[in-house]
Amino acid sequence: MRDLRGGSGLLKPTALLIVANIAVYAALSALGGNFLEIDFRLLAFFGQMNVSVLQGEYWQLLTALFVHANLLHLLGNMFFLLIFGLRAEELFSKGTYFLVYLCSGVVGNLLTLLSG
Repeated sequence: MRDLRGGSGLLKPTALLIVANIAVYAALSALGGNFLEIDFRLLAFFGQMNVSVLQGEYWQLLTALFVHANLLHLLGNMFFLLIFGLRAEELFSKGTYFLVYLCSGVVGNLLTLLSG
């Protein structure tokens, strides 16, 4: 019997998020001209810079969930997303999975903002 929560193949939430993270990294590395690390100007715009968020660049609280400074950062995060994401697919429906991912990321970024 097919599991109705997670979907199949590339439609699984973990796979979709990994593809999205890799796509964002590929786009930013192409824009910056360096595959091994992202240009600081792009990181400053799309990643979370607390000073910028406090000055009204609130989108960074969300975009920072998909931005990685360098290839090692991306690979490490995707490894842990794979491990924990596959388990989360067993626990949550697809919608709840994405909601947990986004909310926990934004809350984590808000805590980073408040602690800095």
